[in-house]
Amino acid sequence: MSNPFASAAMAEGYATRRPALHGRIVGSALGKLGMESLGDVVVDIGSGSGLSTKPLIARARVALGIEPVWEMARCARVVAPGAWFINGQGERMPLGDGTVDAMTAAGSLNFADPVGVLREARRCLKAGGVLVAYDFAQGRTFAEKREGSELGGWFAEFVRRYPREASEAIALDPATIRAMAEGFEVAGRMEFAWSVPYHWAAYAGYMMTETNVAAAVRRGERGSEIEEWLNATLPDVFAGRQRDVLFPGYWVALRKR
Repeated sequence: MSNPFASAAMAEGYATRRPALHGRIVGSALGKLGMESLGDVVVDIGSGSGLSTKPLIARARVALGIEPVWEMARCARVVAPGAWFINGQGERMPLGDGTVDAMTAAGSLNFADPVGVLREARRCLKAGGVLVAYDFAQGRTFAEKREGSELGGWFAEFVRRYPREASEAIALDPATIRAMAEGFEVAGRMEFAWSVPYHWAAYAGYMMTETNVAAAVRRGERGSEIEEWLNATLPDVFAGRQRDVLFPGYWVALRKR
C-alpha cells in the first residue's frame, strides 16, 4: 500500500495547516475517563508532524512519538520540541513490555495493520494502561444549519475532480476497533462534530494536505494547478468571511485488562 504522507510537502502541510482538534479530543477523553494526566510515559502511535503529540507534553512526564515517515518525524521535532520522536512502526515498537502508561493513535491505525498495532500496544502498556484511538473526517460542511450546503456542493466537486485512491486507508470506527482489540476493554467512547473557524485561504491550505490531493499528484496532476482551482472557487463559497467548518469524528478509549 502506498503511503500518501511520504513527502516533504505533505509533512510541512500537516505541520502548519491541519485543524487543531487533537488537544480538545485528548482533553475530552481524559475528562470522560476521570483522569487528570496520562501518567509518566505516553506514546503517540503514528505521530505524524507532531500535532497529535504536542498536547500530550503537558499531560505526561515523557511524551514519545513513533512515526514511520521520516519527513513527518523531522517536522515533529519542530512542532513539539518538548517531546521525543522515533522513526519507526506501530507494529514493532522499540519499547519494553509493560513500560508505557498510556498511548494515543490519531488516525494512524487506518494506514497500518490495526490488529498488529493493537497487539503491540497491549504488550507495551502497563496493566490498566489506556489507549485512546481517535480520528476525524474531512471538513466538508459549514456549522450554520441554514447555509451549510454551499461547502457541501463545493466538496462534492472537489472529490469528483480529485478522488481518493480506494486502497489508501482502512475504514475504522469504535466498534471495529473494539472487535480487533483482544485483551482490552472499552473504558469510554464518544462521537462528535466540532467546528473550526476558517477563512477561505486557510481552508484552501488545509485541503492541499488531504489525501485526495496526494493521490492526484501521484497520478500526474500538478499541485500548483490544484491550488489554483481551490483559490479560484473557494472565495465565493466562504462569501468573503470566516466560517465555522464542521469536523465529525470519534474517540474510543481501550483499557488493558
